[in-house]
Amino acid sequence: MNEFTEIFWILTVKNNQDMRFFQKLNVTKELDLKKNKEIINKLEKQDVRRIKFLGNEAFDYTNFIELLKYAVGKGIKCELLFYNLFDTKNEIFKESLKYIDSITLSIDSMNDRINTKLGKEKSYFKKINKITNELSKIDIKININTMTYSLNFDEAEDLGNLFVARQINIWRIFNFAPIFISNNTNIEKLKLSKENYHHFASCTHSFCYGIKFYKNVSDRVIENFFITITPDGNAVMIFNNELYNVGSTLKNTIDDMIKQFEKQKQDLKKEMAQEKITIFLGLDDDEMEQEIRKQLRRLKYVEIIGTAKNGVDTYKKILRLKPDMVFFKYGFEDMKGYDIVMGIADKLELDTPIFNFLTEPDGVSDYELMQMIKRTHKINGWISKDFYKNQFYEIVKGYKELMEL
Repeated sequence: MNEFTEIFWILTVKNNQDMRFFQKLNVTKELDLKKNKEIINKLEKQDVRRIKFLGNEAFDYTNFIELLKYAVGKGIKCELLFYNLFDTKNEIFKESLKYIDSITLSIDSMNDRINTKLGKEKSYFKKINKITNELSKIDIKININTMTYSLNFDEAEDLGNLFVARQINIWRIFNFAPIFISNNTNIEKLKLSKENYHHFASCTHSFCYGIKFYKNVSDRVIENFFITITPDGNAVMIFNNELYNVGSTLKNTIDDMIKQFEKQKQDLKKEMAQEKITIFLGLDDDEMEQEIRKQLRRLKYVEIIGTAKNGVDTYKKILRLKPDMVFFKYGFEDMKGYDIVMGIADKLELDTPIFNFLTEPDGVSDYELMQMIKRTHKINGWISKDFYKNQFYEIVKGYKELMEL
């Protein structure tokens, strides 16, 4: 078994029917205690040494404490993972403290206005902060999961200082966790760029002394090593923000399920590789347009879906056509490149194309560049007319290779 694999177990569907996770997989039944003990036996034989149970809903599973004791008796460390608020006075919770190794809480922001936008309960931070304070006074390891979004990007240092003060054990920082997104929370629109995410995750290491960090700070941790057992005993893994059934924990080994997952990923990558990359050209220079077309004809997977000769048409057509990538003149007289980028990013969100500016290096001010990068991570750079030989070809080719990674 892969040593990095984490087992996350959801025991019951009773209070989770609003979760996208269950609706996608049509999970409607749950196993009894006897079958779940069989799963633990199989996991123990495969050298699984830690299981994360979803907090709150686990308390609604009949005989949860008995199952917990059974797992601990097999030498498996158990953790309660909470993505919502919970009652520390709950009798099952207090009983579970005798057996669990650690508790993981979700804290994304210290600002409750932001927390509300992220789908959290009213006054979430005030309440979860109180819970954290209570737990820090007992002998239990406390871990924190933080999802990074465009809204909480500048809170890394404040969060880190809080967690140091509370003697947090592990801080896991993720860019997304799609299986926990509720249907009524449009988290996708708040997604942080990968560049800013890695900056958030890496800069925290410099000032959070005493806190251990997740071994591999990357979305690939969730995609490659996070196996989720559903209430019916099946297992799912994540790729490209989608869930894939990889087998039954009662019938298949973890190694077999990972192999099945890798096969599914390879098949999906082949399908994605066959898709066309759509390009939009916004420029009033016929010579450059012909040069771009000449270079891109060498790439069979490219389709130029539209052109424009001025800024306003460029803006309108990008909104309508939603291309993957745009090459456009930054200095149009009727509409500046800055306004085009900011307006499109505001309206298209995740459908915002990758922007390539046709201008001289000093044609974009430092202020404009920083503001655009802050608003959208899809700023690829600028291309000077004097140095455009093969640049268009190399940019699109590089984008294609990145998609296939």
